[in-house]
Amino acid sequence: MKIGDLFKLQYQYNYIDEQGVKYANFSDERVEFEVVKVYPDHSQLVPLNNDMPFGIQIRDVVQLDNFWN
Repeated sequence: MKIGDLFKLQYQYNYIDEQGVKYANFSDERVEFEVVKVYPDHSQLVPLNNDMPFGIQIRDVVQLDNFWN
């Protein structure tokens, strides 16, 4: 992780189908964050549009924007 890396926010939704099988689904919220500071054990990110989204919870995911490229 380095300064300038971009991450996208994804929310995790869990549900159980009619047969009782558990699933996890991620929604792409199209909210991007940029790494502005890096420390040995954590990093500081800021939203690119300066608008912090509501409802971020433990286990929500930020994914490196160019991870799959």
